[in-house]
Amino acid sequence: MGLLDRGILKERYIPALIIWVPVLSIIVTAAIITVFFFISFNNFIISESENLRTSLLDEGKKQIQEEVVQVTSYIDYNRENSELWLKGELKSRIDMAYSIIKSEYEYNRNNKSDEEIIDIIRETFRNVRFFDGRGYYFIHRLDLKSKDFTILQPNMPSLEGDHQLDDKDSDGKRISETAYNLLTQKGEGFLSFNFYLDDSNKKEKKLAYVKLFKPLNIFIGTGEYLVYFEESIKKDVLKWLENYRFRDDNYIFVYDNTGNIIMHPIIPSLVNRNIGDLNDSRGYNFGKEYLQSVKSSTGVFVSYNWKNPATNIEGIKIGYAHAYKDWGWNVGAGLYMDSLEENVLKRQANLRSRVKVAIFRTFVIVVILISAVFIITFIFARFTASLFSLYKQHINESAEKLKDFNRTLEKKVKEKTFELEKKNTELEQIATVDSLSGIYNRRYFDIILKKEWFRHMRNHTVISLIMCDIDFFKQYNDAYGHQKGDECIQFVAKTIKNVCQRPIDIPVRYGGEEFAIILPQTDVSGALKIAKDVQKKIEYLKVAHESSSVSKYLTLSFGIAAIIPSIGQNYSELIKVADTALYRAKENGRNRIES
Repeated sequence: MGLLDRGILKERYIPALIIWVPVLSIIVTAAIITVFFFISFNNFIISESENLRTSLLDEGKKQIQEEVVQVTSYIDYNRENSELWLKGELKSRIDMAYSIIKSEYEYNRNNKSDEEIIDIIRETFRNVRFFDGRGYYFIHRLDLKSKDFTILQPNMPSLEGDHQLDDKDSDGKRISETAYNLLTQKGEGFLSFNFYLDDSNKKEKKLAYVKLFKPLNIFIGTGEYLVYFEESIKKDVLKWLENYRFRDDNYIFVYDNTGNIIMHPIIPSLVNRNIGDLNDSRGYNFGKEYLQSVKSSTGVFVSYNWKNPATNIEGIKIGYAHAYKDWGWNVGAGLYMDSLEENVLKRQANLRSRVKVAIFRTFVIVVILISAVFIITFIFARFTASLFSLYKQHINESAEKLKDFNRTLEKKVKEKTFELEKKNTELEQIATVDSLSGIYNRRYFDIILKKEWFRHMRNHTVISLIMCDIDFFKQYNDAYGHQKGDECIQFVAKTIKNVCQRPIDIPVRYGGEEFAIILPQTDVSGALKIAKDVQKKIEYLKVAHESSSVSKYLTLSFGIAAIIPSIGQNYSELIKVADTALYRAKENGRNRIES
C-alpha cells in the first residue's frame, strides 16, 4: 500500500510538475535575464557615452580643422588673385584718366595749341593721389629723343622737362624703351619690372599700365608695387575674418610666425600681444602649443580653459591652428567642450528613455509568456513539441519570404531613386534653359547676373553686359512665317553661343527676339569685340530679310554696358544702361553697336 500510495502521489503531482516546472523555469530565467539586462544596460550606457564623447570630439576637431582649411583657401584665393586685381585697378584708373585727356583735347583743340593743352592736362593730374597716397599719374612724350621727355612726374617735379631715360629694371633694361616698344606696337598695355622700393636699396615687383594718346603723341601711366597692394588685400582679409563666425559664435583668430597676434575679434586687447605668453586660468601655457603650428605642416590641436563668449562661462576649449606660409600667418579656431557635453547628456537621456521602454515591453512580454505557457502546458502538454516544430518551420519560411520581399523592395527603391534623380536633372535643365533656342533663359539670367554682380563688387572688377535684338523681327515673322521665325531665333542663339568661347561668358535668350550676353571680368573693349564678332558672323550667314529697312539680309542691333559694381548700386542698373544703349542703337538706324 505504501508504494502504491507513493505511486498515486507521484501521478497526482505530474500535472502540477508539467505546469509549474516550465513556469518556474521561465520566471527564474526571466529574473536572471532582467538582472543581466540591467547590468549590461549600465555598461552599455557608460560605453556608449564614452564612444559618443569621443565621436563628438573627433567630429568637433574635424569641423574646426575644415573651417581653418576653408579660411586658408579663401586667403590663398585673395593672394593668388592680388596681381590680377591690381592690374584691373591700374587699367581702370588709366582708362578714366585717358577719357579726361580726350575730353580736354576735344574741348580745347580749336582754340589752343598742343603745348597749351598739355599744360592743362599736366596740372589736371598733378595733385591726383590714390592707393593711400602712394599712387599718382605720370605723363611722357612718345619720343625717346625729346629733351623734355618727362611732362608730369608728381613725386619728383624736378624731373619734369628732363630727358629721364636712364631708369632701368633689375634685368638692366631701360623702362622707357620697354614702354616705347609697347606703345608703338599696341598703344597701351602693362609693364612689369623690379624697381627700388621707396628710398631703400631693396627691389620689389612693380606693375604699371600705360596708354598712348596719339593726337598729342603723349602717354599717361600709373603703377604700384605688388607688395603694397598685397598689404591692402591683407587688411581686407583680416576685416572679413573679424566678422566670420561658424557653429554658433565660434570665431577665427590670426597670429604671425613670431607669435604676434594680428587679429582677435572677441578680445581686441590681445592684438599685438605674443600668443606664446598666454596662460589659462590654471596657469597652463597653451600659447606655446599654438606656436608649434609655425613649424608643423599639418597644424596643431590645443586643449585649454577659456571663457565662452556666448555664455561668459569658462570651460574647456579645443583649438586648432594651421600655418599659411605665403603670408607668414597662422590661422586658428576653437570649439568649446560645454556644447559637446550638452550633446552627450541629451543623447544619454534619449538612450535611457528608449531602454526603459524596451524593459517595460520585455516585462509585459514575459508576463504574457508565463500565462500562455501555463495555459498551453495545462491543455496541450503532449502537443507542445510538435507545435513548436511547426512554429519554427513557419518562422523560417516567413523569414525567407521576408528576405525575398526586402530584396525586391530594395531593387524597386533603387529604380525609383534613379528615375527621380533623372527627372530632377531634366527639371533643372527645363528651369534654366530656353526650350526653343537651347541657351539659358531669362530666369537663369536673373540668378547668375545677381551672383556675378556681388562677386565683382567684392573683387572691384569690371563686368559687361550686351543686349541685342533682331532687327524688324515682327516683319520677318509676317513675311516668312512663325516656323522660319523660330529657326531664325535658333541660329542667332547658336551664333551667339559659338562666339562666347570662355566658360564664364553667359549667352541668354532674354525674351522674344531679344538676347543678352553676361561677360564677367570684361571691359567695354572686350564686350565690343564680342558684339562685333556676333555681328560679322550674322552678316556672313546672309539670311534673307526682304522686309528689313536697313538691309536685305538679317541684322542685329547691340547695346553694351560695363560697370565696376560698388556698394549702393543694384545689378538692375547694368541692365538699364545696356537696354538704353540698345534703344539708342535702334533709334540711330539699327544694325549698329552702341555703348
